[in-house]
Amino acid sequence: KLADGSFYPILEEGEAKTRQLDLTTVKDGQTKVQIDLYRSESGTMEDAEYVDTLEVSNLVSHPNGEVNLHLSVGLNENNELDANVIDEETGKQSSINVSLISRTLAETVAKMIGYEK
Repeated sequence: KLADGSFYPILEEGEAKTRQLDLTTVKDGQTKVQIDLYRSESGTMEDAEYVDTLEVSNLVSHPNGEVNLHLSVGLNENNELDANVIDEETGKQSSINVSLISRTLAETVAKMIGYEK
């Protein structure tokens, strides 16, 4: 999910692959970045399912767009998502490993309305 709320597809589910992206801050003086990861069948936020969040704090304050953050997102053959973001200037980083569970449409709808056990 981008800062403006739109969905930016990085990987195709079911395809073992790793992608690298360079990111910057979106506000002047920003000292923390949060990267929310979602999955979507349609490639939009309309059906997006939250996966996890990466967060790096204590960034050195810079004008908007100057901080270089390197995001690596990969999906392995076991349908596990590995993601890592690192601040090039400070070396601070955040990592996650998440097993993506395939759900039927009924299970997804039940989860969205709170009926999942």
